[in-house]
Amino acid sequence: MDQSSLYAATQRSEAMQFHEYARLKDSALAQIELIRPLGRLKDSALSDLEARLKSDIFHLLVVGQFKRGKTCLLNALLGSDLLPMAVIPLTSMVTVLTYGEELKVEVKYLDGRVESVHRERLGDFVTESGNPRNVKRVREVLITYPSPYLKDGVRLIDTPGVGSVYRHNTDVAYQYLPRADAALFLLSVEQPASQAELDFLKDVRQFSGKLFFLLNKIDYLSEPEVLESLDFAAGVLREALDAEVRVYPVSAKKALEAKLEKSDEKLAASRLPEFTEVLEGFLTHEKGKALLLSATGHLMRITSQMRLEKELELKSAAMPLEELNARIAVFEAKKREMIQQKERLDILLEGEIQKIIAEGLDPRLKAFKDQFLSEMDGRFDAFYEEKREFDLKALDASLSDFVVQEVEQAFRQWVAQLEEHLTHLLEKACEELALRVTEIVESLQAFSSDLFDIEYHGAAGTRQWKGRYSLTFRLQEEPVGLEMLITSLTQVVPGLVMQRFQKLRETLFRWARKRIFDSRKAKMLRTIDMQSGQVRHHFLDRLQRAKQAFGREMMVQIDVAMDGIVGAVERGLEKRAMSEKEVAERQAVLVEEIEKLGGIQGELHRIRGRVAV
Repeated sequence: MDQSSLYAATQRSEAMQFHEYARLKDSALAQIELIRPLGRLKDSALSDLEARLKSDIFHLLVVGQFKRGKTCLLNALLGSDLLPMAVIPLTSMVTVLTYGEELKVEVKYLDGRVESVHRERLGDFVTESGNPRNVKRVREVLITYPSPYLKDGVRLIDTPGVGSVYRHNTDVAYQYLPRADAALFLLSVEQPASQAELDFLKDVRQFSGKLFFLLNKIDYLSEPEVLESLDFAAGVLREALDAEVRVYPVSAKKALEAKLEKSDEKLAASRLPEFTEVLEGFLTHEKGKALLLSATGHLMRITSQMRLEKELELKSAAMPLEELNARIAVFEAKKREMIQQKERLDILLEGEIQKIIAEGLDPRLKAFKDQFLSEMDGRFDAFYEEKREFDLKALDASLSDFVVQEVEQAFRQWVAQLEEHLTHLLEKACEELALRVTEIVESLQAFSSDLFDIEYHGAAGTRQWKGRYSLTFRLQEEPVGLEMLITSLTQVVPGLVMQRFQKLRETLFRWARKRIFDSRKAKMLRTIDMQSGQVRHHFLDRLQRAKQAFGREMMVQIDVAMDGIVGAVERGLEKRAMSEKEVAERQAVLVEEIEKLGGIQGELHRIRGRVAV
């Protein structure tokens, strides 16, 4: 099969996957509507699952160096000149695009305020000219827009370009990286892959689960030149990532013009459709598969619990009272055992958290800090020797910048590795405990089924729990207090000390340089120590939050299972006060509902089977 046939077959396959996913999701949502009238459970459980399936929120960041055309690409995807563009480094704040029936712009401030503004005022908040150095204290701008591309929960996020003269723009871009589910990494033909971009790519890769590479501005070059630039970019990226990489050549500018002019010919020439088809296939198929498996697994557990409760109610209504009371007594003993198991699980969870701290966090933090301090001691001395002949102000500024950059870079890279390691340990611990919770619930249901001679319909799938970390790295600085010394020696001393006092002058400057060296080096040590403490505090807080979230999510399953079984038996007892006609009518309803639940479970099994194909 030639390349064009293979590509066409791939596109047909992705289109089929899209439609299949849509059908399966619609079917899962339909099962939720069928379940609702059948149970006594709180609707919040079903509503949460329904919201997840319907919203399908997915963060797709557009990242890269400044002036690569990120904002233009977003406009091209939307088919609108919605976001401001210019020939200078422009975007200074994060802009989040989400679906809405009408265009609406909301500015979210750092102090929690939210302000609705007109579209024409967008540049006043997200551009460097309108909001220099974020003097307006904007956290992000949220735009709702009626683009079909934003349906199904995809959120497109425009980030400031890194590497421009505006350092705070780079900081904003880095701060948003932990939120990336996937990223579009833009390069451009005039400089396909610089070292600065490769350095930034390493940081993006640490956070983003999926990376798409685009080579923009292909309209600048001839076709042979585009191919040469494309080959070069792919080769550099392949070497940097040690993996095969596909780079999509596009002209965002021509694509935007084509959509505004409604020209299919121009749009094809921009080559953007080649990329968007692949992107849409990923968004609709890959992320949807995990969501459907998770949601249908929840629904299987819910329907299994409901079915057991209805069958218990049927059985307990027909069972002789003396026999029923004897079985209830046995169940009460089992219930007490379940409560004890819950308490043991809580102790085990706390033990796992402390184990992660003692074996995963503290030793790694200490080892990194000790090694980094040792390395920085020599690097600081060497850097000082290179710059020692600078004037005092330049020397002080150079040492200060050196410390900030070295500490910031080292901690940012290392914290990402630590985060990955701790997340793995936490997920492993919680998954093991979650499996134990599932076993407890299923054993309780199986015990109840055996106790009341009911066929057990266990839930499919294994319960999994995934925690998500977020970390915004910010270097903590403190004033050094050398400004008065520097000012005195660079302004006052030269005016007072004559040439004949050259030795005195040199002595004073040696003393001043020593003061700067000692102060900046002391500050470096304090900064490293402070950053280590900040990192530890952050992870301790996240681990405790994870523990609480796990407790709420997991332990409640045992309570719900126990309460449901007890309630079903109590309803069976209540029927003894009803007339024979009322009992017969209720039993007929229960039999019908049990059959409906069986049908729902059959459809859920089918959905899970199709997703796994």
